[in-house]
Amino acid sequence: MKRTVLPIVAAVAAILAMISVARTRPKREPTVPPSAPPTSSFEQVVAGVGLVEANSENIDVSCAVSGMVTQLYVKAGDRVGQGQKLFSLDDRDLRADQQVKRAALEGAQARLAKLEQEPRAEDIPPAEERVREAQANLADAEVQVRLIESVTDKRRFVTRTFSAGDLPTKRGRRGWPRWKRNWDY
Repeated sequence: MKRTVLPIVAAVAAILAMISVARTRPKREPTVPPSAPPTSSFEQVVAGVGLVEANSENIDVSCAVSGMVTQLYVKAGDRVGQGQKLFSLDDRDLRADQQVKRAALEGAQARLAKLEQEPRAEDIPPAEERVREAQANLADAEVQVRLIESVTDKRRFVTRTFSAGDLPTKRGRRGWPRWKRNWDY
């Protein structure tokens, strides 16, 4: 009995699977074409649907900048000549950039005019004072350099390296006598 139950259950499952697949398969109905295929009214002419190409070669049309076409000046099938305008591109971004550049030009021209009018009488005394201050700073720096260069005792400029045990610590004065002894002359 047990040997016959398993094959029967498998056969029933297979039949149910085939029925399920058959029911869920899409039903395709024939479609009617929107228009009849072209026919020729002449006996020795072939009618067909396709693309008509130029006799010599196809001519690619392109422009140096990319953009959205805003206006067309010709239609398909029109004869065009060299230099004839075919279409216009959206140029709002170029016009905005041109206005920004014009504003920058006007600002530069205004700065140039202001600089050409200087120095004004009221600008001269503060400028002279800044010159005197710079001269005083220069003289002071020269004196400082001469003083440093005049020192002949090389012991005044000591360069030493210390380890952590040589320096005093925060917790106490451990290492202080050794550190002090190294610095006394």
